[in-house]
Amino acid sequence: MSKRNLTLYEVLPVYIRQQDENGHTRDFLAAADSLLDRLHLSLRQYYADNFPDLPLDEGELAAQEWLLPYFADLLDVHLVSPLGEGKRAEITNAVRWRQRKGTLRVVDEVAEAIGQWEVVVQEAWRRLAITPRLNEPLLPEAYFGVETPLNPAIPAEMAKHPGLPAATLDFRRGARAVKSEDNYPNSQVSSVGGVSYRWRQQHQHGVPCHHQHIDRAGKFHSAAFDDPSKRTPDLRRRDWRVGHFHPRNILLHIVQPDGFFARVPIKVQWQQSWLDNVQIPSDHFLEQIALYSRLDGILVFENRRLGARNFVPVQINGVFKLGQITPSGIGPADPDIDPADPQAHALAEGYHFAGLVFNNRMEIDAGVASFDRCAVKNLEVHSRFEEGDPRYLTVPVISARHSLFRELQSATSLTRLEYCTVIKKCLVEALQASDCIFTCLIRKDHLTNIAPTKMCVRYSRIVPAQLPANLDQHFRNSRAPVHFFSREFGQPGCAVLHPASDMGICQGAEDGTEMGAYHFLYLCVRYTAVKEKLKDYLPIGFEAVVIPDEYLNRFPELMAD
Repeated sequence: MSKRNLTLYEVLPVYIRQQDENGHTRDFLAAADSLLDRLHLSLRQYYADNFPDLPLDEGELAAQEWLLPYFADLLDVHLVSPLGEGKRAEITNAVRWRQRKGTLRVVDEVAEAIGQWEVVVQEAWRRLAITPRLNEPLLPEAYFGVETPLNPAIPAEMAKHPGLPAATLDFRRGARAVKSEDNYPNSQVSSVGGVSYRWRQQHQHGVPCHHQHIDRAGKFHSAAFDDPSKRTPDLRRRDWRVGHFHPRNILLHIVQPDGFFARVPIKVQWQQSWLDNVQIPSDHFLEQIALYSRLDGILVFENRRLGARNFVPVQINGVFKLGQITPSGIGPADPDIDPADPQAHALAEGYHFAGLVFNNRMEIDAGVASFDRCAVKNLEVHSRFEEGDPRYLTVPVISARHSLFRELQSATSLTRLEYCTVIKKCLVEALQASDCIFTCLIRKDHLTNIAPTKMCVRYSRIVPAQLPANLDQHFRNSRAPVHFFSREFGQPGCAVLHPASDMGICQGAEDGTEMGAYHFLYLCVRYTAVKEKLKDYLPIGFEAVVIPDEYLNRFPELMAD
C-alpha cells in the first residue's frame, strides 16, 4: 500500500473510477504506485542522508551508517564508539565539545554519548585528604545542600560544614544521595531506566551508606557514586577497582548493564491452549509479540520492538510445548505435516524466536528451532534427523545467535551456537560453537563427562575441566576465569561480563570484541571507547576511570526514602 498521501487511483475523478467495473485501471495504477513509492522513499532517504543526527521522531528515516565516516572526515572527528547512536553523537556535538573542552559538563556528555549509558562524574582530587588551611574562606553551606544555616558562633556546629577539608568520618550521620529540590546549586539530574531523578549529596562528612566492599559471600561490590569520603592518594595502576584516588583521575560511575533482564521488564503470559486449540492470543500478547508463519513453514515469535533504537526484550511466562506428535517425545526435525491430521493445526516445520526472554521451560519434540537475541531458562529439543539421512549431525536442529541459555539440551542432534552463553548445562550430541562462553561442561549425556560425538569449538571460553584436554590449543579457545555481574537467570546483569574478566574473553572473539551473548551490545568495547575519546577532552595528564556502579541502578529506592 502506498505511503504517500494520495494514490494515483484516488487522484482520478470519481466518474472515471465508477467506470472501472473490472478493476483493470486500479490494478494498473497500483503497479505504478509501487514504483512511485520506491522513488518517494529514495527521495526521503536522500534528504535524511544530509543530516548525521537521529531525527526526533523515531518513525522518521535517519542517515545511513555507512555515511557517518564521511561526515566525520568533514569535521575532523575520530570516531571511537562501536554503536551507531554514539557515532552520530560524536559528529553532531563535535564543535560544541571542542568549545567547552576540559569542563566536567563535556566529560559527562562525552561519556554518556559514547557509552550510551548514564554516568555520574567525580573529580578524584576532591576525594583526597588534604591539610586544612587557616583563614581559608568557605563557600556558603547552602551550596552543598544544607537546608538550615549553621551558626558560626558555635564551633561544634561549624564543624559540620561540608566545605571543610575534614577526613574523619562523622558516625552520627550517613552520607548518601537524596532527592533534591530544584533550588539547590549542587543538585544534578540522572536518568536511569528512562526516568530522570534530581538528587544531591547529603552529609559530606558522614559515613558512606554505599561503598566499595566484599560481602560475606565473596561478591565484590564496586565503588559507589554517592560515597564522598576522603582517602589518601592511591598510586596503583588505574582500573575498575583500584587506583581511583589520585589528583589526576576523573571517576566515571556508569550504570551497571542489565543485559536481557531489565529492572522493570515487559511481561506477557503464554497459554499452551492458544496453539493447541488454534486460538488467537490475547490482545496484550499480540501488542508486544508478532506471531506469524513464514512461507517456509516456520512459526515466528518476534518482539515488535526488535528494530527499535532502545531495544528491550519481552519476558514470556509460561511453558512452551511445541511439536508434540509422538508418544516417545522424539520426533522428526522435518515433520511431514498432513492437513488431514487432527493435530496438524498445532504443528510447524520449525520455530524462530527473536528478542524474547523465556522464564520457564521450552520443550520441542518436532521441527527445528532458531533463536536471535533471546534468553531461555531451560531448552529441551528432542527432534532429530534419522541416522541414514545425510542431514544427520550435519544440519543443525538448534541454531542460536546472540542468545543466553541457562540449560541447553539436545542429545540427539546437531546444535549450532554463535555469540552465545550457556551457564549451567550443555548436553548435546554434536556441537558447532563460535565466540561463545561456556561456564559448564559440554557433555554428550547426563552420566558422564564425555564430549559430544562431533564438536567444533572456536574462539570460545570453556571450563578448565572440559574434554578433550587440548581443546584450548586449537581454534584459539580460552580456559581463563570469567566473571559475571550475576549468574542467576532472571536477575539484571545475568551473564554480563564483569571488568574483572580476563582480557582474553573481553577481547577474545574473532573480531577482537567480547565473547558471549552480549556481543551485539559491545559492552567491553564501550569501556575502552569512552576512555579513548576522553583523552582529547581532558587536560594533559588526566585519565578517566570507568567504574560500573550497581548503586546507580537503585535510584528508584534511593529517591523513595
